[in-house]
Amino acid sequence: SYAGGITGQNYRIVETQRSGLADGQENPTNTIAITNLPASGSSGNDFGERAASLGGSVWLDANNNGVREAGENGIAGVSISLPA
Repeated sequence: SYAGGITGQNYRIVETQRSGLADGQENPTNTIAITNLPASGSSGNDFGERAASLGGSVWLDANNNGVREAGENGIAGVSISLPA
C-alpha cells in the first residue's frame, strides 16, 4: 500500500528480484503498469515468486530401501509433477 498516489496519474511498480527466487506466474516481467490511477486506488498488483525447484532421479528400487544403489537403473522418460 502506498498512500502518496495521486488520482489520474500513471504509475509503474517495479520489483527487484531477490537472489535465489524465480519469477512466478502472476507477473513474470517484474513490472506492473497502472494507467490513470482511480480514486478508489488499485488492488491486485501482485508479484508471485517461486522459491525452489525440484530435481532428482527416478529409478527401479530393487530392494525398496529408498536409496539408489549400484545396479539399480534409472528409468528414462518419466514426467514428475508437484501439484499445488
